[in-house]
Amino acid sequence: MTASASTAAVGVIGRATDPHAAAVARHAADRGATVRLIDTMLPEFGRWRWQDGRLLDHDGAEVRLAAAYVRAVAVPVPVHRESVVDHRELAGWLATTERGRRSHLHARSVHAGLESSGTLMVNSVDATWFHRSKPAADLRLRAAGIRTPRCLVTDRPEAVREFVDTVGETVTKPIAGGGECVAVDPARLTDTDLAGLRTAPALFQERVRGDDLRIYVVDGEVVAATHIKTEALDYRGKEDDVIAIAADDELAALSRAVAVALGLVFTGIDIKRGVDGLLTVLDANPSPMFLGIENRTGLPITARLADRLVAAGA
Repeated sequence: MTASASTAAVGVIGRATDPHAAAVARHAADRGATVRLIDTMLPEFGRWRWQDGRLLDHDGAEVRLAAAYVRAVAVPVPVHRESVVDHRELAGWLATTERGRRSHLHARSVHAGLESSGTLMVNSVDATWFHRSKPAADLRLRAAGIRTPRCLVTDRPEAVREFVDTVGETVTKPIAGGGECVAVDPARLTDTDLAGLRTAPALFQERVRGDDLRIYVVDGEVVAATHIKTEALDYRGKEDDVIAIAADDELAALSRAVAVALGLVFTGIDIKRGVDGLLTVLDANPSPMFLGIENRTGLPITARLADRLVAAGA
């Protein structure tokens, strides 16, 4: 089939069933943009292809994007646990894993290829990778003079015990993010308790107490600031209330500095404000959840993100 070039459009890269992806696509379309959804789930995603430096859709037509919102590029890969994967099913599990791995590599090539062709990627390959490597993001933030919690990445139980003795209250979370942040019990730090470290290193972090703030930045501007009230260590899904707040000069400047340091066009930043007023950055997500907070506060996060995407093609 002969590929025909389309006019530059706004792309949304993610699952077709993702409500965040759908919301951004709808807002961009309402602003007059042509929107192309690149569904990252198999088998749909495999039908997008690169040919001679051009991105082609299912029908072989060239797709040129002025901007693209990268909601997700990773494809879930099943975890192999002997207790749940019967040896008779192992060959099928390995085949599924390999399909997922190849699809993920293809997704990354689409992401990088669009970026190198001049498409405004929200966010870039590098910025997305920083979220998958908490230690790398922490190093970048520290280099910019931004306060972050003390942290340790290790597979050595003795290093964990020494860290907890030094910093006191400690939490642990996956190095690549995605999992729940949980408190470390100082009474359960024996080699047996920490046997899981033999499989892979884990991230341990000083616990910072204070108010939970979630700040959204689009293209260097704070578009939403909230105070999340919760009794939980990890507030996700456990919010008692979400209150819109005005970002003062210090908070706004810090949020912009975080976005710049990590190269993020769009981000949701988690910040702790201690009783002494000190601000500590916990995380900056390149593809944050925002619909729940938007629905509870009325803050126009989706609209401001769509504005930026559409402006790239103006």
